[in-house]
Formats: sequence, structure tokens, C-alpha cells
Amino acid sequence: MTNPSPPQLSAGARHRYDPVGFCIYCLDKHSALSDEHIIPYAMAGDALVLPKSSCLKCAAITGAFEQRYLKATLGLFRNRIGAPTRNPDQRSPVPEVGIGRRTGRGPLRDSGERIRVSVSDLPTAYLALKLNPPGILVGNAPSKAIDGEIWIKQSGGENALRLVSRRREGLHLASIHPLTFGRFLAKVAHSYAVADLGFGSFRPLLLDLIQGKSEAVSYLVGGATEVPPAEDNTFVLRAGWGTIRDMTYAIVELRLYAELATPQYLVVVGIRNANPPVP
Repeated sequence: MTNPSPPQLSAGARHRYDPVGFCIYCLDKHSALSDEHIIPYAMAGDALVLPKSSCLKCAAITGAFEQRYLKATLGLFRNRIGAPTRNPDQRSPVPEVGIGRRTGRGPLRDSGERIRVSVSDLPTAYLALKLNPPGILVGNAPSKAIDGEIWIKQSGGENALRLVSRRREGLHLASIHPLTFGRFLAKVAHSYAVADLGFGSFRPLLLDLIQGKSEAVSYLVGGATEVPPAEDNTFVLRAGWGTIRDMTYAIVELRLYAELATPQYLVVVGIRNANPPVP
């Protein structure tokens, strides 16, 4: 990928881009527009804000899958690390934690039972997917199949694990819905590419996936084959151009919680367009 432009985002980073003036997801320029947090506020605060860039209808769509990801996958993790929240009074110092049980030799699954555990005793457990490269870059056809595997980084939590009996077997700390996670990565990458490369520089490919009209996640959203070493910053984004089989694509590389040595994602956001239409 050429022309990388990496913001390395640590806690407290703040950057506002110039206002867009139309919805970057449906191109509506007549409706009321809200500001877009490229990485949700609940993860990165006001680190990267793209003003006047999402209509209320599209904000509801992206907000729905973001909330599912933030609560089901990152809820306890965000509480444990003290991530930003607009509602600090609603963040419990003793949250409910699921009890996981195994059937036979299968994986631990949420039993539906809950116990309360002090935040300070919880494991720091980050759940994600490790994805293979996007299908469009390696010649694969679009498919609803998710091309990857579960990935988790966990540390600490010995006190919390002592609260679980052998019969109960474990704590259920998070779950991940692959399509939701793929749409989340697509939204982050698309909005960042608009902010960094400019909307007119590429013909967008991710809009149907973001808006729920497509489920072909792995065709455009993928990852690096190997997990890179840890980096000093929490979030890392790089936008640039890559040429594959005589086609030049806008590609965003991104990492979430990179200081934990997490997977790197590659998202193909669009096709280079030297003379784009103006919405």
C-alpha cells in the first residue's frame, strides 16, 4: 500500500476534520447531518471526528451495529480499562458477569446465569476476529462466509475465576457477532478514508455492507496473515492506495487496541477515481 498516512491515537487524542456537508453513507445533502466519530466515542472519545457527515437515518443504522459490538463484545473490557463513556453514573463498579458452561467437549457458552464481580477483579479480556486477506485482493468471489477465526487476549482475573465453581467451569466475558464486527470495521474504514483521502478520490465499495444491504464481509474486509507486534498507541489507522491486477484500490489498515498486540485489519474501501461525480 502506498501513501500511508497514519494517525497513532493514544488516550486523549482529539482531531476534527473539515465538515463534509453531505451523508457519506447515502450521499443525502438535504437532510440534517450529525457529526461522525470515526472510532466510536465509547472507545476513543473525540479522537477522530468528521463533522456534518451522517444523516439521521444512516446514523441510526451505524449506531445500531456499533452499540451491539460495544455492549456484547467490549462491554466488560471497556469497563475494565476505563474507556470513555457519556454515562459514567451507569457504569457499575460491580458489574454482572455471565457464567459459562461447556457441553461435552464443546466451547464454553453463556448459561444465562449471572454473578457480580468487582471491576478490579475482572480479567482484562479483549475478544476479536483474526481475518484472512480481503477476497477482492486475492481473487475470491463475494461470499457471506466469514474468512477468519476467533482471537482473544486475556490477562489477570485470578480473583474473579476463584468465584466460579468447577461445575460452572468459567466466566462468560464477551461474545462476538462476525457480521456486526465486519460492518463495524467497514464503517470505521470508510469514514476514515473519506476524512483522510477525500470522498471524491475513490468510488466507494462498502456502502451496501454498512447499510445492511450486503453480507459479503470477507470480500472487502479482511486482515493481515500474521499478527504484528504491539505498538505504543491504542488505535492505528493508515489510508493509502494499492494496485492489484491493474486496479488501484483505496485501502485502510487499522488496529484496535494495538498496544495489546492485536490483529491488523485490511479494508478495501473503494476504487481510485480520478474524476469522481460530486454528490
